[in-house]
Amino acid sequence: MSNTLTIHSSTEQKLQPNLLPCKVAYNGPVNAETRYWNPKVEEDGTSTAYFRGRKLQGKEVTLPGGYSGVVLQKTDRVVVDMPQHPDQDDDDDLSEQESPPEQIKVIEQIGTFENITVWDHENTPESGQNPYLKGVEEWLKMAGAVSLRYLVTPFVGQH
Repeated sequence: MSNTLTIHSSTEQKLQPNLLPCKVAYNGPVNAETRYWNPKVEEDGTSTAYFRGRKLQGKEVTLPGGYSGVVLQKTDRVVVDMPQHPDQDDDDDLSEQESPPEQIKVIEQIGTFENITVWDHENTPESGQNPYLKGVEEWLKMAGAVSLRYLVTPFVGQH
């Protein structure tokens, strides 16, 4: 079993994530800054972009106050847990009840964001029709409800 440890970067970048309604069968680096991705913000606040010749319309969703989004990246680094009882003798033999130290995977924070842009083909995403926008909005509502519940009522007693 492995756990995950998040390491916060010393230089946080402000990023603008984009949720695209497509699947690209490539996961390597690309200079997406201008050559492949150059959205234009319209007067009404929506965005328009073209990706692989297809027109996309975008709508920006702002995270609620008190929330901050983070962009994480997997690394190959591993942290090894210290033994539970370091004062015991240093036998190299593990007893039947002891297990080897657990490896903890490291995930690095590469940036933060306050807004996310959700895109749709040809039309501006609408809450009731676009499953991606609906999912983002529902997740934010659920996160707020869960956080509020634990802040207000950490223990529910019997009446």
